[in-house]
Amino acid sequence: MRTVFNPTFILALMLPFISFSQNDLRLLNGKTVPYFKYSVDYDAEMFYYQTEKSNGKRVTRSVLLEDVYAFTDSLQCEVILYKPVSPDQMSVVQMGNYVTGASLARADYNPYWLMAGGFVLSGAGMYVFDNPMIGLVVPIVYSTSVSFIKPSRDQFILAHPEYADDEDVLYGYRQMGKNKSMKYGIIGSAGGVITGFIISSFLSSGN
Repeated sequence: MRTVFNPTFILALMLPFISFSQNDLRLLNGKTVPYFKYSVDYDAEMFYYQTEKSNGKRVTRSVLLEDVYAFTDSLQCEVILYKPVSPDQMSVVQMGNYVTGASLARADYNPYWLMAGGFVLSGAGMYVFDNPMIGLVVPIVYSTSVSFIKPSRDQFILAHPEYADDEDVLYGYRQMGKNKSMKYGIIGSAGGVITGFIISSFLSSGN
Protein backbone atom coordinates (compact mmCIF):
# COMPACT_ATOMS: atom_id res chain seq x y z
CA MET A 1 0.00 0.00 0.00
CA ARG A 2 1.50 3.32 -1.04
CA THR A 3 1.30 6.31 1.29
CA VAL A 4 0.41 9.62 -0.32
CA PHE A 5 1.42 12.84 1.48
CA ASN A 6 -0.99 15.73 1.23
CA PRO A 7 0.97 19.01 0.89
CA THR A 8 -1.88 20.94 2.50
CA PHE A 9 -1.80 18.65 5.52
CA ILE A 10 1.98 19.07 5.87
CA LEU A 11 1.66 22.86 5.64
CA ALA A 12 -1.04 22.80 8.31
CA LEU A 13 1.34 20.93 10.62
CA MET A 14 4.12 23.45 10.00
CA LEU A 15 1.99 26.58 10.35
CA PRO A 16 2.02 26.82 14.17
CA PHE A 17 5.81 26.59 14.22
CA ILE A 18 6.14 29.29 11.58
CA SER A 19 3.75 31.59 13.40
CA PHE A 20 5.41 31.19 16.78
CA SER A 21 9.08 31.06 15.75
CA GLN A 22 11.14 33.86 17.27
CA ASN A 23 12.02 36.70 14.93
CA ASP A 24 13.78 40.04 15.33
CA LEU A 25 12.44 43.56 15.01
CA ARG A 26 15.20 46.11 14.25
CA LEU A 27 14.42 49.67 15.25
CA LEU A 28 16.13 52.79 13.92
CA ASN A 29 17.57 53.51 17.37
CA GLY A 30 19.60 50.31 17.20
CA LYS A 31 17.38 48.30 19.51
CA THR A 32 16.62 44.71 18.50
CA VAL A 33 13.38 43.28 19.85
CA PRO A 34 12.68 39.52 19.65
CA TYR A 35 9.06 38.66 18.89
CA PHE A 36 6.90 35.65 18.02
CA LYS A 37 3.89 36.93 16.07
CA TYR A 38 3.31 40.18 14.23
CA SER A 39 0.91 42.17 12.11
CA VAL A 40 1.43 45.36 10.13
CA ASP A 41 -1.30 48.00 9.94
CA TYR A 42 -0.26 50.26 7.08
CA ASP A 43 -3.33 52.48 7.46
CA ALA A 44 -2.55 53.26 11.10
CA GLU A 45 1.20 53.07 10.36
CA MET A 46 1.71 50.68 13.26
CA PHE A 47 3.65 47.45 13.74
CA TYR A 48 2.07 45.10 16.29
CA TYR A 49 4.10 42.26 17.75
CA GLN A 50 3.93 39.65 20.47
CA THR A 51 6.98 39.45 22.70
CA GLU A 52 7.90 37.61 25.87
CA LYS A 53 8.48 39.27 29.25
CA SER A 54 11.14 38.13 31.71
CA ASN A 55 8.55 36.06 33.58
CA GLY A 56 7.72 34.12 30.43
CA LYS A 57 4.37 35.81 29.83
CA ARG A 58 3.68 36.95 26.27
CA VAL A 59 2.31 40.44 25.67
CA THR A 60 1.30 42.37 22.56
CA ARG A 61 3.01 45.70 21.95
CA SER A 62 3.20 48.20 19.12
CA VAL A 63 5.62 50.62 17.52
CA LEU A 64 5.27 53.26 14.81
CA LEU A 65 6.35 52.09 11.36
CA GLU A 66 8.52 55.20 11.05
CA ASP A 67 10.64 53.90 13.93
CA VAL A 68 11.22 50.49 12.33
CA TYR A 69 14.11 49.66 10.03
CA ALA A 70 13.30 46.02 9.32
CA PHE A 71 11.86 42.80 10.71
CA THR A 72 12.25 39.10 9.95
CA ASP A 73 9.14 37.33 8.74
CA SER A 74 7.97 33.76 9.38
CA LEU A 75 10.38 32.46 6.73
CA GLN A 76 13.31 34.22 8.42
CA CYS A 77 13.62 36.71 5.56
CA GLU A 78 14.38 40.33 6.40
CA VAL A 79 11.64 42.75 5.34
CA ILE A 80 12.90 46.34 5.21
CA LEU A 81 10.29 48.97 6.06
CA TYR A 82 12.58 51.98 6.06
CA LYS A 83 12.24 54.13 2.97
CA PRO A 84 13.97 57.50 2.55
CA VAL A 85 11.46 60.18 1.57
CA SER A 86 13.94 62.89 0.58
CA PRO A 87 17.35 62.98 -1.13
CA ASP A 88 19.10 64.23 2.00
CA GLN A 89 18.08 61.18 4.03
CA MET A 90 20.21 58.05 4.35
CA SER A 91 19.73 55.34 1.75
CA VAL A 92 18.42 51.94 2.81
CA VAL A 93 21.95 50.51 2.92
CA GLN A 94 23.35 53.49 4.81
CA MET A 95 20.58 53.35 7.37
CA GLY A 96 21.12 49.63 7.83
CA ASN A 97 24.77 50.29 8.63
CA TYR A 98 23.79 53.15 10.95
CA VAL A 99 21.42 50.83 12.84
CA THR A 100 24.22 48.27 13.12
CA GLY A 101 26.49 50.89 14.68
CA ALA A 102 23.81 52.02 17.12
CA SER A 103 23.17 48.41 18.08
CA LEU A 104 26.88 47.86 18.77
CA ALA A 105 27.00 50.94 21.01
CA ARG A 106 23.97 49.72 22.91
CA ALA A 107 25.81 46.49 23.58
CA ASP A 108 29.31 47.58 24.55
CA TYR A 109 29.59 51.34 25.12
CA ASN A 110 29.04 51.87 28.84
CA PRO A 111 30.57 55.13 30.18
CA TYR A 112 30.33 54.25 33.86
CA TRP A 113 32.89 56.94 34.63
CA LEU A 114 30.34 59.56 33.62
CA MET A 115 27.85 58.02 36.02
CA ALA A 116 30.44 58.03 38.81
CA GLY A 117 31.40 61.63 38.06
CA GLY A 118 27.77 62.75 38.17
CA PHE A 119 27.22 60.94 41.45
CA VAL A 120 30.26 62.46 43.17
CA LEU A 121 29.85 66.03 41.89
CA SER A 122 26.09 66.20 42.37
CA GLY A 123 26.31 64.67 45.82
CA ALA A 124 29.02 67.13 46.80
CA GLY A 125 26.95 70.02 45.43
CA MET A 126 23.96 69.08 47.58
CA TYR A 127 26.21 68.76 50.63
CA VAL A 128 28.35 71.89 50.18
CA PHE A 129 25.62 74.40 49.33
CA ASP A 130 23.14 75.18 52.09
CA ASN A 131 20.44 76.03 49.58
CA PRO A 132 19.26 72.85 47.76
CA MET A 133 18.15 74.93 44.76
CA ILE A 134 21.72 76.14 44.30
CA GLY A 135 23.00 72.60 44.76
CA LEU A 136 20.78 71.44 41.88
CA VAL A 137 22.73 73.67 39.51
CA VAL A 138 25.67 71.23 39.65
CA PRO A 139 23.81 68.14 38.28
CA ILE A 140 22.05 70.25 35.65
CA VAL A 141 25.32 71.70 34.35
CA TYR A 142 27.05 68.31 34.54
CA SER A 143 24.31 66.42 32.69
CA THR A 144 24.20 69.07 29.99
CA SER A 145 27.97 68.97 29.55
CA VAL A 146 28.34 65.20 29.27
CA SER A 147 25.53 65.03 26.68
CA PHE A 148 28.10 66.18 24.09
CA ILE A 149 30.57 63.36 24.84
CA LYS A 150 30.84 60.67 22.16
CA PRO A 151 33.10 57.63 21.82
CA SER A 152 36.11 58.52 19.69
CA ARG A 153 36.92 57.01 16.31
CA ASP A 154 39.95 55.24 17.79
CA GLN A 155 37.82 53.80 20.56
CA PHE A 156 35.33 52.50 18.01
CA ILE A 157 37.99 50.98 15.76
CA LEU A 158 39.66 49.30 18.74
CA ALA A 159 36.37 47.67 19.71
CA HIS A 160 35.20 46.88 16.16
CA PRO A 161 38.10 46.77 13.69
CA GLU A 162 35.90 44.98 11.15
CA TYR A 163 33.99 48.25 10.66
CA ALA A 164 37.02 50.55 10.60
CA ASP A 165 36.24 51.85 7.09
CA ASP A 166 32.46 52.12 7.43
CA GLU A 167 31.53 55.71 8.21
CA ASP A 168 27.82 54.95 8.59
CA VAL A 169 28.43 52.29 11.24
CA LEU A 170 30.79 54.70 13.02
CA TYR A 171 28.17 57.46 12.86
CA GLY A 172 25.51 55.22 14.38
CA TYR A 173 27.90 54.06 17.09
CA ARG A 174 28.90 57.60 18.07
CA GLN A 175 25.35 58.96 18.04
CA MET A 176 24.09 56.18 20.30
CA GLY A 177 27.21 56.64 22.42
CA LYS A 178 26.29 60.30 22.83
CA ASN A 179 22.79 59.35 23.98
CA LYS A 180 24.18 56.85 26.47
CA SER A 181 26.66 59.43 27.81
CA MET A 182 23.75 61.75 28.62
CA LYS A 183 21.74 58.88 30.12
CA TYR A 184 24.57 57.72 32.37
CA GLY A 185 25.31 61.30 33.41
CA ILE A 186 21.68 61.88 34.40
CA ILE A 187 21.47 58.61 36.33
CA GLY A 188 24.67 59.35 38.24
CA SER A 189 23.61 62.93 38.96
CA ALA A 190 20.18 61.84 40.19
CA GLY A 191 21.77 59.31 42.52
CA GLY A 192 24.21 61.93 43.78
CA VAL A 193 21.43 64.46 44.44
CA ILE A 194 19.40 61.96 46.46
CA THR A 195 22.41 60.73 48.43
CA GLY A 196 23.73 64.22 49.03
CA PHE A 197 20.34 65.46 50.20
CA ILE A 198 19.94 62.54 52.62
CA ILE A 199 23.42 63.03 54.10
CA SER A 200 22.97 66.79 54.36
CA SER A 201 19.56 66.40 56.05
CA PHE A 202 20.93 63.79 58.46
CA LEU A 203 23.87 65.96 59.49
CA SER A 204 21.63 69.02 59.86
CA SER A 205 19.20 67.19 62.10
CA GLY A 206 22.04 66.07 64.33
CA ASN A 207 23.21 69.63 65.00
